[in-house]
Amino acid sequence: MSWVQILAVSAAYYLAQSPWFAGAAYWTIYRPVVAGFVTGVIVGDPAPGLVLGAAINVIYLGFIAAGGAVPGDPAAAGYIAVAVALAHDLSRGQALALSLIVGFAGAYLWHMRLKICNYFAERAASAAESGDTKTLALLNAKAQIPVFLLYFLPAALVLTLSEQVAGAVIGLDRAVNGGISLSGLLLPYLGIASVIVSRVHYALPSALLAFFAHRYLGLPGVLALVPLLVMLQVRGVRRAR
Repeated sequence: MSWVQILAVSAAYYLAQSPWFAGAAYWTIYRPVVAGFVTGVIVGDPAPGLVLGAAINVIYLGFIAAGGAVPGDPAAAGYIAVAVALAHDLSRGQALALSLIVGFAGAYLWHMRLKICNYFAERAASAAESGDTKTLALLNAKAQIPVFLLYFLPAALVLTLSEQVAGAVIGLDRAVNGGISLSGLLLPYLGIASVIVSRVHYALPSALLAFFAHRYLGLPGVLALVPLLVMLQVRGVRRAR
């Protein structure tokens, strides 16, 4: 990747996390399907970027940021993982597995962001109580400086070392006989199952059922969940009685 591409992807990752665009970024460029397309445009492969972003988006179908707690960072997966995958021709499974790792790392950045924003929020509250609107507006703008550095610098670092990151993923995948790719291909089914199946402990076996039915029997993955859903429904009715 060129320096221009690295800087552009890193900046886009920050913008996805920022309050600019009247908060619309959270519903648009924060989502992996859009992030993948944006990254693809920057790298020069918009169609593959969109396809990878859409696959990653399925993983995060059950994404809920309740109470400020996030299980992963969809934007990090959509920008950083897709950029590495496109730049070094990772397989779809390898790219999806990398997106999960990157997403987990992005969740730690979120917690650091909360601590940074708390510092500015306390001072903004004091300014609001005293009616100092000028200081209040200035604090809101100043808060974006550390937030920008928090997201931009790690993204730029990972993308600068993208060759090493991709090499590690490929090497690990070979070491476990394609296990990384296989687990990566399973992740979208887990995302679908987490939405369709209400109970968490049924999500993984449901995902495995859908994955094998689609991959080895040629059946639509979602339809493979129907018998399990019927069984769970019948079981729930019996318990209610």
